[in-house]
Amino acid sequence: MKTKYIKTILLSGVIALVVSSCHKDLERKPFADVTSASVYTDFKNYKNVLAKCYGALALTGQGLGDANPDIGGVDVGYLRGYWQMQELSTDEAVIAWNDQYLIPLHTMDWTSLNGLVSAMYNRISLQVMYANEYLRRTTDEELKRNGITNSADIAENKLYRAEARFLRAFSYWHAIDMYG
Repeated sequence: MKTKYIKTILLSGVIALVVSSCHKDLERKPFADVTSASVYTDFKNYKNVLAKCYGALALTGQGLGDANPDIGGVDVGYLRGYWQMQELSTDEAVIAWNDQYLIPLHTMDWTSLNGLVSAMYNRISLQVMYANEYLRRTTDEELKRNGITNSADIAENKLYRAEARFLRAFSYWHAIDMYG
């Protein structure tokens, strides 16, 4: 009698969860009205997007400090990671604590299992992705498609694109230097 009662309650609970779990949950709207399509329709936003390409060199994400990093896990930011990879593998800088990521750098044992090595690789890839996305969305065809026809804006966009290409080349140089 007791097992029959427990089975009935469990079956009722499972049915209640299955029936009510997706109620109106599949009709969600985006949390923000700002999308990539809306950002690129106003040329004033182009400088802000380019600023993200520059900001990714110094900031870990959108928040203050390490509050909201773009990459989870061991993410120390681009320049700090670059410094660690370049200096901790030499006798220029030695950190003496027994950190699982630092000892292999001191002994020149770079593998993808090392959190600092993979974090820097991911950071470089993210930086290249930001620059590529900016370059993809700011071609002359995209400007026309987004209704940007002012000749001064088009000329300024050429300068912004040159900066984005430099930032991409800068990150590619770091990738080739560190990872071959």
